[in-house]
Amino acid sequence: MVANKKKGDRKSINWRKVQLFVLERLVWLIAIVGYAIFTFLLPDLFFNFSNIDFVIRKSAAVGVLAIAEGICLLSGSMDLSLPAISGLVAVFVLMFGQIWFPGVPAILLLPLFLIAGGAVGAVNGLLINRTGVHPFLVTLGTLIIFQGLRKVISERPIGVESDILLLPGGGNMIGGYSFSTALVLLTVFLALLFLNYTVTGLRIYAIGGNVTSAKLMGVNVKNTRLLVHTLAGIIAGFGGLLFIGNVQATSPEMMDEYLFIVFAMAVFSGIALEGGRGNIEDVIAGIFFIGTVDAGLTLLGIDPHLRSGVMGIFIIMGVIVNSIRFKMRDRLLMPS
Repeated sequence: MVANKKKGDRKSINWRKVQLFVLERLVWLIAIVGYAIFTFLLPDLFFNFSNIDFVIRKSAAVGVLAIAEGICLLSGSMDLSLPAISGLVAVFVLMFGQIWFPGVPAILLLPLFLIAGGAVGAVNGLLINRTGVHPFLVTLGTLIIFQGLRKVISERPIGVESDILLLPGGGNMIGGYSFSTALVLLTVFLALLFLNYTVTGLRIYAIGGNVTSAKLMGVNVKNTRLLVHTLAGIIAGFGGLLFIGNVQATSPEMMDEYLFIVFAMAVFSGIALEGGRGNIEDVIAGIFFIGTVDAGLTLLGIDPHLRSGVMGIFIIMGVIVNSIRFKMRDRLLMPS
């Protein structure tokens, strides 16, 4: 009897591990199934490895914004202005290097994307800390401000003149695969190391999980939140660099249409809107899935407005699926 009971307990524990494994990697399974569906519908275009590179390359600029949004969400905050920051920084840097100070070496403009992005992101963090207003409302306001500033700086498209600025978003590595794909993967890897293996990263999870508990543990919530939005701004500036490398120009409406896709990628990857839960590495699956759907619908000739509607559906689905997933995970982790 005792031996049979132990065997039954081991089977129960093993089955629970299998369920947890599936739940933790659900977004990857959905991404693979989504790609398989479009491979069936468009076998000539999707049934090759280079198309995976194409999907990520096409979504690279938006993808790094999703990483930035994911970091904000993990901290219990959010940032609606990230696409506007990308556009503002890109226009500012090109005007600085090509119009205002045309003699500046292009190589020096690369870090300027990150510096300007971090400065603009810090403005969001300071406003949120000083006003105490919900980040949704603060960044909604700064979204409009940053869009207006971008149009004040330049009301016309600006072509990229330097090959150095085109390289990160438009260049190819040996073998024909793009730099932007490698840079997106590198960004996720660095974010993973930062969030999971540094004290500051653990503090970000802590304030996202429970602000009161984080304060009792000695975490400086305001400083951590300021750091989060500064870091998000740096990544957004990098996203602007990838974008202009891909399209080889800026525009007065640059990246305005990507706000909801950024949220779709972050939310669909399993990062909880209430903060403190989720794995930043799963954003790659969210980028790949949303990128696959967007590219697939485009290649199928679906109307752009209908594609936007589909993205909205996926945001809702992502919220619902993740809510169910977290409840099932909590139930499985409870001692029986």
